[in-house]
Amino acid sequence: MTLRKKTILSITLTTLLLIAVVLLLSNKIILGSFGRLEEQNINQNAQQTLRLLDDEISKLESTLKDWSNWDDTYQFVSDGNEQYIENNLNESSIANLNLNFMVLSDISGHITYGKAVDLSSGSQAEFPAALLDHIKESAALSRLEDQSVVGGIILLPDFPVLIASAPVLNSMEEGPARGRLIIGRYFDASEIKRIAEKLQLSLTVHRFDDGRLPDELKKITRSFGEGQQMVVNKRNDDIIEIFFLVKDIYESPVLFVGIDKSRAIYMQGRKTLGYFTIFLVSIGGIFMLVTSALIEKVVLARLRSASRQVNAIETHGDFEARVALAGGDELSRLAADINKMLDALQVSTERDRNILDNIIDGYCETDLRGQILLTNKSLCRMSAFSESELLSRNIEDFIHPEDMSKMRQAIRACIANNEPIRRLDGKFQVQTGQVGYFDAAINLVNDSQGRPIGYRSIIRDVTEIKQNEERLVYLAYHDSLTGLFNRKAFMERLEKEIAYATRYQQERVLLFIDLDKFKAVNDTFGHDAGDELLAMVAKRMRVELRDTDIIARMGGDEFTILLTNPERFPAGVVTKRLVKAIAQPFEINGRTIDFVSASIGVKNFPKDASSSEDLIKAADSDMYREKNRNR
Repeated sequence: MTLRKKTILSITLTTLLLIAVVLLLSNKIILGSFGRLEEQNINQNAQQTLRLLDDEISKLESTLKDWSNWDDTYQFVSDGNEQYIENNLNESSIANLNLNFMVLSDISGHITYGKAVDLSSGSQAEFPAALLDHIKESAALSRLEDQSVVGGIILLPDFPVLIASAPVLNSMEEGPARGRLIIGRYFDASEIKRIAEKLQLSLTVHRFDDGRLPDELKKITRSFGEGQQMVVNKRNDDIIEIFFLVKDIYESPVLFVGIDKSRAIYMQGRKTLGYFTIFLVSIGGIFMLVTSALIEKVVLARLRSASRQVNAIETHGDFEARVALAGGDELSRLAADINKMLDALQVSTERDRNILDNIIDGYCETDLRGQILLTNKSLCRMSAFSESELLSRNIEDFIHPEDMSKMRQAIRACIANNEPIRRLDGKFQVQTGQVGYFDAAINLVNDSQGRPIGYRSIIRDVTEIKQNEERLVYLAYHDSLTGLFNRKAFMERLEKEIAYATRYQQERVLLFIDLDKFKAVNDTFGHDAGDELLAMVAKRMRVELRDTDIIARMGGDEFTILLTNPERFPAGVVTKRLVKAIAQPFEINGRTIDFVSASIGVKNFPKDASSSEDLIKAADSDMYREKNRNR
């Protein structure tokens, strides 16, 4: 490298580096300071909102104590006198307290009085059934032994509620408690608007369990799930927002509140940084232009010519082209070295291409976004696309939606740990719409600085292997004739159901079914007709049962059914429906078979047996008793 070239390069790099460092520091200092100030400001708004919510609940509790610790209320809970209601519990009294409802219950938990009011009109409103159900079922709102005031938020299906509950005592705050007084105000749109106007802030309130939230808000809920209590989100250059979690009286997260504000502080910082950047870049640009003009003809023109030729070779992938640069200086020798490198690269590329096109597994190289840059014939065959079509697509176009999240998570881990993915399996879909299974190994591609720039993947089509495995698993647990569970599968499910029922003190009912006169079907119409009749019996039984019930063919013409919820689906009803369904005539190959019926043995766990084997034996014996009775 010549001294002039070193001088120009040094000046250019020094100038660019200086500009970059100054801009980086300025950006960090100026925007960082303004950003911190902005976050402090919106955090203060969030704290102010939380304090106001606490104040609203405290006011509610204070109002509650005035009414619950009062001799008149104490007496009313006992005698239910109408004068108390007329004087104190009319619509205007409740509305003047800024309450939507008031509920009184006696010591047995029975609600002796309840009224709801529409605050906008001051008239009586219908009491939400969900609110009454919640009050009845909530131990925290109804227990009498705890004489403290319970206040906070509860979440109903339609809206949240600010609520407070306290035991009814006399004016001396002495008991025993004769009941419990519960008051509250709906935390609906009008209440949120009132609080927002009071704070002079823009508030949004979202349910924590709302599955219809936009993706951006779902990310916020995930942040809360990771333990954060407040999440600051810079939506764009104009708006900053903060979200904070609100828990109910049971300490469960039910709502999260959002505050958004204009980023006036941040925009002022950007404006200041912009002026400084323009000034700095202008000075640096003038210095670089003056220096470049002095050595343009001597060095830069020839250097640009060599650079254009190299870029053309790279862009078009024409490794047969060479760099032509006249002269005998360092640039000419550099051009000769580049040509030698291109010779070696051409040989290596042709060798690698032959290897890739002759392996049976698919191969591709992609950038970090998944855009396919290189592929081989096997991948084209797997995807049903030509090479040119593949090079215009993203590798995610072939991943089945069910496995997209798993693949992206594996890729992120590959980048974070800088380790290859030894095996990644999943489903892929091809141009024809067919779905297959793949098994892939992925390696990260880094540049000369060790920074990731893409991936190399070897992909094997394991669709046939996967299908065979699934078929074997299915055959191991299902009867090939009826498609029902076989004996092995039923015994495993029965063991699990009995273990579950034992743990939670539940019942299970086993039906043991045997077809009467089935041998006559085989003898008269043939075994094919018998097999078809068994399949039809299985279909009829499925129709009469629930999806949660377990049905299996134990062998021959014997079937078993496990009723998982006999309290709601009594065995007597089921057996009658099954007997009636099986007794209906069967039309097989133009012939009517109307003499087949069913004998059913019924046994209950744990009433009739304490283990799966004993339960089956008992049901089997009961079935034979029923068969003999039928004869």
